[in-house]
Amino acid sequence: MDLLPKSAGKEIGEMMHHIAPRCTITLYKAPFMSSNLFIPKTCKHCGKAFTARTTVTNYCGDTCAKKAYKARKRNEKIQTTLDNAVQQSKEIINHYNSDAINNKDFLSVTEASQLIGVSRWTIQRMIQQGRLKAVTFGRKHIVARWQIENLFN
Repeated sequence: MDLLPKSAGKEIGEMMHHIAPRCTITLYKAPFMSSNLFIPKTCKHCGKAFTARTTVTNYCGDTCAKKAYKARKRNEKIQTTLDNAVQQSKEIINHYNSDAINNKDFLSVTEASQLIGVSRWTIQRMIQQGRLKAVTFGRKHIVARWQIENLFN
């Protein structure tokens, strides 16, 4: 279906007809800047065909624009709530992990770094310097908890 205009009126008040359903626009020529563009588009909110007068028009009218704005704001609120819920669940998991670390007698390098609040590389450096003794299982180093506690005594 071709939505281009059949005729464009050149006189003030002359009618312009489109192939789009129920789309008749009266053309008024103003002495100031006016657009002679007639762009057939589909409303992003309701899906109906309409004729836009600018290239940036997305909605068929003010009511659709307002409804789309409210829907967009509602979705932003929902997304914010979901992001907060995910953040809270991550905090709960981290809290659970810290409880699990507190009950272990032997810790990995990552767990040891989380326990005392330093980077993994600091623990690795302390192992290489001999300040901490670690047992190697394959590529993983295991540190006894009492050795970390002895660092502070």
